[in-house]
Amino acid sequence: MLRGIENIQYCDDAISFDQYFMTWPAPQGYTTGVKEVLRTLLRYAKFASDYVDALDSMLGNPAYDTDAKGLIKQIIERLETTPVQQRCCSAPLTQDLGKNRVTGVDSAKVAGVRFEDQHSREHGYHSLFKNKVSAVAFFYTRCQNPSKCSLTVTKLAALQRLVGHDNLQVVAITYDPEYDTPDRLRTYCEHRGMRFDDSTKALRSLGSSLDVIRDYFRLGASYSGSLVNAHQIELYLIDAQARVVGAFVNLQWQPQEVAREMYEIQVSRPIPAFP
Repeated sequence: MLRGIENIQYCDDAISFDQYFMTWPAPQGYTTGVKEVLRTLLRYAKFASDYVDALDSMLGNPAYDTDAKGLIKQIIERLETTPVQQRCCSAPLTQDLGKNRVTGVDSAKVAGVRFEDQHSREHGYHSLFKNKVSAVAFFYTRCQNPSKCSLTVTKLAALQRLVGHDNLQVVAITYDPEYDTPDRLRTYCEHRGMRFDDSTKALRSLGSSLDVIRDYFRLGASYSGSLVNAHQIELYLIDAQARVVGAFVNLQWQPQEVAREMYEIQVSRPIPAFP
């Protein structure tokens, strides 16, 4: 249930059990997806004793409103006064759950790849990724699912705010390089909070580079002609030797979790405490 809350916290919306389609202004007594999951967790709190720390950290997250934080406090209070019960789901919340470790992938395979950024500047793969730890997420501007590409770029902007001051790199690469021109990339990403600098870029691959990129990252995207017709949610971690060393594939990754991973890869810096 906590993983479910993480997956919808940035796209939570009003719902009502009295009507199928919401009208605005919302009727009295409406609720939200996050609050309903929290109410369920409150009912079964006796099984959640392993997650007190995770719940406590949620109180500092601005994604949750006053009512949601009130429910979280009730769950914590119930846990503190309830004897530990036999647990059905006691694996730590921090287990991998779709986060895949990838180690030492040879970046020579992509040495010839060329990119164009949001300002129409060209870059080679190694000139972009050598000597920096990077988070690379894939998206495209014609995506119609607000819980995929639009949300991915919004969370990249949040990740940028967490790590940008420490020279860790945040990169968005389009699945759709023919359509996603530099102007489209820049406008789409800026409207979702990204601010471009030397450590934050939106890219499209040039020439036949897309095929090499798809093979190298083993991207979960399929095409009908030049149009993307299906894709996963995909974010990859690249070390300072330009090697892929980790991936968050087909799950709603969280900026704080990715930031921690980036600091761990960049071992020369202490890991901050993220809310």
